[in-house]
Amino acid sequence: MFKLDIGNLESVSLDNAAEKRTAAQQRFEQFCAERVSTFFEMVEPAGRPVLDEVLQTAEAIRAEGRFTRFLNLGIGGSSLGGEAVMRALTHPWQNETPARKGFSRFYFPDNVDPEFNAGLLEILPPEETLVHVASKSGSTAETAAQMLVYHRWLVERLGQEQAARHMLVSTDPQSGDLRQLVDAQGWRSLGIPPGVGGRFSVFGSIGLLPMA
Repeated sequence: MFKLDIGNLESVSLDNAAEKRTAAQQRFEQFCAERVSTFFEMVEPAGRPVLDEVLQTAEAIRAEGRFTRFLNLGIGGSSLGGEAVMRALTHPWQNETPARKGFSRFYFPDNVDPEFNAGLLEILPPEETLVHVASKSGSTAETAAQMLVYHRWLVERLGQEQAARHMLVSTDPQSGDLRQLVDAQGWRSLGIPPGVGGRFSVFGSIGLLPMA
């Protein structure tokens, strides 16, 4: 008859967990010592340039007084970071609360489902919507597809010149396909430090912009 020694299994499992925890701690300490990620530049005093750029851009946008909707186009960390921040800091049903002056509605359509996005286009007033495109590499296919759809929507409703005022892009500060497009179109933009991965992007414009 088969006999299972539960006590022995628990001992082995706990031993494995302890070894993994020790190894993870060692990797974390090495990561902190080597400082190979610009993540540190964003959460320590040296990260002020990132924050200052976001605050200045947000202030200029608010001063225009035209926007009430913030629409974020991004996938993964380029969407979830900002959405998590807003869920944590605003009313749990923010978009259903009474409208007020300035930004009062936030949307994070992090997929390319055509019906989902078509439905959003039906309810958004283009003249009051700021479209924030978030892609560090600038080559994320889903984000590029969304951007083309929503930009065309703005152009058709507002015209080319006004549509440009409704576009804001967070991407690599110097290179990438999206950076080239930003420069060519004259859109407003914010830089995402090249060494910052998606999981840390919430500490940059991805998370700071909707808060600001």
